[in-house]
Amino acid sequence: MARASLQIRKHDRIVFLGDSITDQQLYTNQVEAYLATRYPELGLEFVNVGWGGDTVGKALVRLERDVIALKPTLVTICLGMNDGGYCPPTAAIAQTFAEGLGEIVRRLKKARVRVVLMTPGFADVVVNPNLERVDYNRRGLRVLADRVLAVAKREKLPCVDLHELMNEVDARAKSSVPGFTMAQDGFHPEPAGHLVMAYGLLQALGVPPWRREIVIDAHRRTGRCADGKVRLEHDEDGITIEVELDQLPFYVEPDARRILPHLPMIEDFASIRLVVRGLDAGAWQVRSGGFRAERDAADFAGGIELGTLWDHPSVRAAQSLRRFVDAKARAFFQCWREIALDGTDGAWFENRAALRIGARMAAALDGQRGPLQSRGRRTVRLRLFPRSVAGDVVADSDFIPRWALAGPLPAPWARDALDGEAGCSVPGAALPGAWQSREIDIATPGDNLQGVFGPNQQCFAYACVEIESPAAQRVELLVGSDDGVAAWLNGDRVLAKLDAMRGVAPDQERVPVRLKAGANRLLLKITQHAGNWGFCVRFAGLKRALRIRAPQV
Repeated sequence: MARASLQIRKHDRIVFLGDSITDQQLYTNQVEAYLATRYPELGLEFVNVGWGGDTVGKALVRLERDVIALKPTLVTICLGMNDGGYCPPTAAIAQTFAEGLGEIVRRLKKARVRVVLMTPGFADVVVNPNLERVDYNRRGLRVLADRVLAVAKREKLPCVDLHELMNEVDARAKSSVPGFTMAQDGFHPEPAGHLVMAYGLLQALGVPPWRREIVIDAHRRTGRCADGKVRLEHDEDGITIEVELDQLPFYVEPDARRILPHLPMIEDFASIRLVVRGLDAGAWQVRSGGFRAERDAADFAGGIELGTLWDHPSVRAAQSLRRFVDAKARAFFQCWREIALDGTDGAWFENRAALRIGARMAAALDGQRGPLQSRGRRTVRLRLFPRSVAGDVVADSDFIPRWALAGPLPAPWARDALDGEAGCSVPGAALPGAWQSREIDIATPGDNLQGVFGPNQQCFAYACVEIESPAAQRVELLVGSDDGVAAWLNGDRVLAKLDAMRGVAPDQERVPVRLKAGANRLLLKITQHAGNWGFCVRFAGLKRALRIRAPQV
């Protein structure tokens, strides 16, 4: 389809109208999160009024109550999946659908509401024999999709042919991934299918492409990024790159990512490419927080995509925004459907205040997105190291990946299995018992100790690392653990929380410490009740990068 002109305006209240596919709160939340990310300055509001089983007739019945009463400025409409009755529609069915859709558009226009249309999506007849038997995709939904396109042409409305788009993407995916489907039941898309719908709706809304390229010349020590500020710092170990983007990246939930090889969502709407020229030949490692990737200098010169580096801190910040959107959508649904309607249409007339409360609450929450989109969260901070030193260096906010590990050791947690835990944290002290030198998973630390020791419960493990600091530094030790943790630095116990029961997250404990110039040793004890078992450690406030290594074992 030809891209429409931009339909989004300042302070728009966008209402999503549709059937159970809209009711799933997936493509709508994806679009909402994207537009909130892309246009934070516009103060947009979003409300989802999708209803399972809806047809154009049912949508007409509730149009005034559920849509126009919300005073929207823009409504997107996705109907038709149910209108065909899951069989090839007769001429009368198709005509009734077209007339009903036209009447919805007429009433919305009369209320001075702008409208964007979406054709019904697709039916995966490969996974649903009933849909295959009646050829509901080609002979059913295609007929209704053509009627939507006709209404859009007559009323001069933006429209996306989701039916064609989803069939094209599904065909590409099926050709390369045996057994692939976007809809296990044949017609309700999963998150991957909803991302295709979101892609199409963004096109219908006229949203222009969003691509950012960070270009670094390592030899000249210069950097640039359109709509972003770039700062560079070189030291004896590597290069620090800090880019302040004009907006957050776009977060794609894990269940939807499998469609990305077959859909140019990132390339068209969320690309952040890092290009680094002038690096010495050989392998280099790029890091940021828990994210690490190793590429050849030639790969960096050609550019690597940061928009799909899901563990990067700025992308995790975008994930927080998406969680906020999901929570807000659920909260509105509860006020609208579970309180205002109480299961019956008639109840609404006795409790319409709940609908107004839900709408005001949703608008208020939309107005509170600012902190989630703050400038600091849009900052991409990266460190580039030559491979020859990358494994030995941690900079400010880098997680420590290389440890000597001992365990599992049976509870109780207070038991000293080293015959002097404080003494074992002194630089150069011997480590008694059986230890192994390992590089742990720091990108997804939730189960990294179980990955080393296997499933365990009612036990604990030790982790030890040698730290070489080029100067004395007062810093913060940041620790996350599943479950409890204790820590010793250079013979001093600096943290004791052995009885905690929790999942791991970065920086659950923040402890001011002093690193000596030269050798330091950090010893941790991580307890395990049951289930997942993991930890992560980094330092904040480092003025100089550290050299780290696992002690000899």
